[in-house]
Amino acid sequence: MSCRRRGAPPQTYATIALLVALGAAGCSPQSVETFATGLACTDLNDVGVGQPREIRLVALYTQGAAAAAGSAANIENEIQLAFAEMNDVFERSEVPVHAVLAHMEQVTLTEPQPDSDILTQLINGTGTLAVAHTLRVAHFADIVALITTSSGGITRRMLAPSMAARDQAYLVAGRWPMGQQFTLTHEVGHVLGGVDGRPTNPLSQPRYRYAYAQVCTTCLVNGLTGWHTMMGTPTFLADGVHTTTRIEHFANPDILYFGTPTGSVTDPYGDNRLTLYHTATLVAAFQYTPTWFVTLGAEGPWYERRVDASLMPEIRIGDFNNDRRADALRVDATTNTWYVSDAAAEPWKVVFVDPRKAPMSDLRIGDFDGDGAAEVFYADLVDKKWVVWRGGTDWVPLNVTAAAAANIPVTQLAFANFTGDRKTDVFWSDVANDSWKISDGGTLDWSQIQAHPSLKVNTEQLRAADFNNDGVADIFRSDVASKEWRWSKNGTAPWATLNGPDPELAVDVTDLAIGDFDGDGAADVLKPTGVSWMVARSGQGSLQLLKLSCARVANMALGDFDGDGSTDVMRAGIRP
Repeated sequence: MSCRRRGAPPQTYATIALLVALGAAGCSPQSVETFATGLACTDLNDVGVGQPREIRLVALYTQGAAAAAGSAANIENEIQLAFAEMNDVFERSEVPVHAVLAHMEQVTLTEPQPDSDILTQLINGTGTLAVAHTLRVAHFADIVALITTSSGGITRRMLAPSMAARDQAYLVAGRWPMGQQFTLTHEVGHVLGGVDGRPTNPLSQPRYRYAYAQVCTTCLVNGLTGWHTMMGTPTFLADGVHTTTRIEHFANPDILYFGTPTGSVTDPYGDNRLTLYHTATLVAAFQYTPTWFVTLGAEGPWYERRVDASLMPEIRIGDFNNDRRADALRVDATTNTWYVSDAAAEPWKVVFVDPRKAPMSDLRIGDFDGDGAAEVFYADLVDKKWVVWRGGTDWVPLNVTAAAAANIPVTQLAFANFTGDRKTDVFWSDVANDSWKISDGGTLDWSQIQAHPSLKVNTEQLRAADFNNDGVADIFRSDVASKEWRWSKNGTAPWATLNGPDPELAVDVTDLAIGDFDGDGAADVLKPTGVSWMVARSGQGSLQLLKLSCARVANMALGDFDGDGSTDVMRAGIRP
């Protein structure tokens, strides 16, 4: 099964990586919802179906348009208002489309020029307008709009819905008519397949014969005679002087405007609502939109957290500002710059430039001083030190001895509270000596908590979590051979059966997700099957269906993203 959209290649390396990761996450034709565009790998019962199609736009504006508005800030406010009005028109017309302003930026362009010449430069990426193509890819935009000093607007109409229209999805709109005449909305309607006049040439007819506007030359609007819907153009009345007024509706025969239908199901047809319904998914797929989705408690519906191309293994999750909501951390390996997204929803902000150049793969998260704020842990095997970052300007040493920190890579360490003091401790399965050891708060030397040949298990095959809500972490393992889940209470008790034996439990621990999904204080075990998530509450009892989803553990980040005390699941995905 392919997780690529047919007919158009991925736009960025990050998109390719995301598609590969999703493919590895267990997607199959039977376990995914497939959109008309061929985009697969959205989970069962997840985003997409029945929701408005989201189209993303980059809005550029010329220095002349900014000067006419009084400042760059003013023109950006006007653009934001035009977007809000556009979405009002979509909603009022019952058109299942939502426009998102992905980015705004000023460009240099000599004006005045004919709108058609500017549009050609914009589509071709000529001269100073080459930046439009770069920004479109960078911000995952389906459409690029350029706001100028023009008195009108222009774009290439999508008469026949096709991915070929992607390269024509640029428009020009004058700053004044952008809002006053809803020109921005009108031109976006053209990109979505709406047309205004009814051409006599069959080759100029749209694919959908109902893609036209509706005109009522005898209807009253605001004390004036005659109106036309959003995709229409002024129509002269019988007196040859007065024209119809544009109303804030796309043609829809089911919507009335002061008692008159705003569309028609008979010739002459007018139903932009139906046209845009058919084309919106296509236009929304002009660019892939890599997005983080969250399901609360691992069982609610997916909702969009933020647009971002980072994969789940590329971020770390922790509450860095002590507001009870999990944040996301990512590292730019080129510049060694750290970024944090508050609640994994806000824009990235720079928090640190790492002089040690620690790779993300070697970073772990914990609260080693018990103040409620997450810290970043790094085992420096060269200097034989453990250090943490606490939100300051440099690393802080944890003061363990060099002997304790030496030669133990972070992959052999686990992090949890084993002493009940709310601080994160460091756990090590010392396989060579058949023993388990902890460093209290990561600040004291190793203390043996148990020794027995049965403990000869590498840390990678163990998980630390509190399964009985006593405030102290336990050790968990999945014994595939015996088809049992086993636990050591507080890491100090002998192995005991937590669940099983049962063939359903014969799963490697790396394919299980552990968190407090119901918020009762005890850790639960989540098992993805490829088409669903099954859960054992507190790790015990038979597996129960939790959610239909094809997401695997490799595409999950766990954290309490809404601060309600239960563990939520975030995944990377692509939505059109």
